[in-house]
Amino acid sequence: MDIFFKVKNIVKTTDIAQAYLNEPIKRSGDTYFYYSPFRTQERTASLAVNDKKQCFTDFGTGKRYDIFDFVSEIENCDLRDACIKIANHFNIDIEINKAKSYMKIANMQLQEEIKIQNAINNWFYDIYDTVSSCYKYYRELAFTLPIGSKSLPFIYRQIQKFEYLTDIFYNDETKNKLALYKDRKRYEVYERERGVF
Repeated sequence: MDIFFKVKNIVKTTDIAQAYLNEPIKRSGDTYFYYSPFRTQERTASLAVNDKKQCFTDFGTGKRYDIFDFVSEIENCDLRDACIKIANHFNIDIEINKAKSYMKIANMQLQEEIKIQNAINNWFYDIYDTVSSCYKYYRELAFTLPIGSKSLPFIYRQIQKFEYLTDIFYNDETKNKLALYKDRKRYEVYERERGVF
């Protein structure tokens, strides 16, 4: 279970107010008013605490806090540490080590995804560079050969092939590099019915 969810289901805003603030200055229905701990020598109680709304409202600044934001602001710590402080104060058993291990696993998965994406990108650009170079080579070769040369049909087939391969990389169907990477044979196998190979 998420530690924030667990703590929030047990600890109310008024519990936090009792732990961190003095007695309320006044009450109006379900709302308790306190002097704000964020301003010194306040004359009017401007911090409203309401369990139904599950928030602290500071009318002096217009800010709203849940229990984690409030403790984070008072203790000058991040939200996770605020959650742990609240859990410790109210003797709530939270599995910190488990939460840390989940974060570690998530971080490892992210690093692995980055490595895979880098490999895909490198493969993609290597192949595209090769295809582009071959296309340019055969185009230049076609211009240097005389019109009646027996090599021209082969050269034009190669040009067609590399035009097709370039399309594979940049047409609408295959802009997703991951899809193309998973189907790597597409750059090796040409449509046989065209009879280009």
